[in-house]
Amino acid sequence: MDQTALAGIGNIYSDEILFQSGIRPAIKISDLSNARMRALHRAMGHVLRIAIARQADADHLPESWLLPHRYKGAKCPRCGSVLQQKRSSGRTTYFCPRCQQ
Repeated sequence: MDQTALAGIGNIYSDEILFQSGIRPAIKISDLSNARMRALHRAMGHVLRIAIARQADADHLPESWLLPHRYKGAKCPRCGSVLQQKRSSGRTTYFCPRCQQ
């Protein structure tokens, strides 16, 4: 979520990238293992390719993604847990407390 590391990815897509890679938004990048960094990089490419192909239209993004469920009280599309909402780096972020360790 820190724009000094990689600018231009807004909180909606950063939430999705973190969800796809199973990483919590509050974790510091310096605390990620090399394997987690690779997973993050793969998720970033995957999410951005699909979003671009679907012209970033939220109505055409997969239901299995976090993005269509990114509202207060929504449930995780994977495990059914209630999504949590927090402020991180001055931005609102949504995540699944079970799927994103």
